Amino acid sequence: MANNFKSFATSSGANVTAQSDWEALAALATGFTSGKASSAQINKALRQSSFIASGVAQFIANTLGIDVLDDGDQTGFVTDLISALRTDTTKNLLPIFINQTNGYIAIPALLVGAKTTFYLQFGTFTGTTDSAGNNGVYENSNINVVWPVAFPNANLAVITGGSSDVSGVGMQEMAWSLSKNTTGGIFGVQCRAPSSSMTGSYIAIGY
Repeated sequence: MANNFKSFATSSGANVTAQSDWEALAALATGFTSGKASSAQINKALRQSSFIASGVAQFIANTLGIDVLDDGDQTGFVTDLISALRTDTTKNLLPIFINQTNGYIAIPALLVGAKTTFYLQFGTFTGTTDSAGNNGVYENSNINVVWPVAFPNANLAVITGGSSDVSGVGMQEMAWSLSKNTTGGIFGVQCRAPSSSMTGSYIAIGY
């Protein structure tokens, strides 16, 4: 994959200030404020910044298998960097993502001898029961949920927790999972009251 961000002055014998001299340079704190900076000092400053930029860009290119272009799109670059950090399974650089009641935990693991990352995702879903019921039961079986992060390979299981309480005795509240894939799932809720708002919870496991 192409990486437009290149390191500067990295060859053997490059004209750059020695590290000990660089760390002792007064301009390191203030910047070059007057007079002329030597070419070796300028090259050193350019090398330090370009070296890191090139390394980060190469990590994105290697992890996501995409071209990283010097096109001025900082928002796209940051999005790709976050995606690469979440995708990387060898260093597990962003293992935890939690946003209030929805999030995931990434766990490094070996699967048949190969390094991978297992994701334990959790969250809530809300739906309103239908106004028409059957045998005194009112349900909503079309609640779509997008996981906090897509499973890179497979969604192994979804466990549905209990639903919120509906006012009244004998409402028989229930929540369940109807289907699942790597990016989301469909859930349902039911009780013995029509047009009732209900909230359920889930745990999704995959890698």
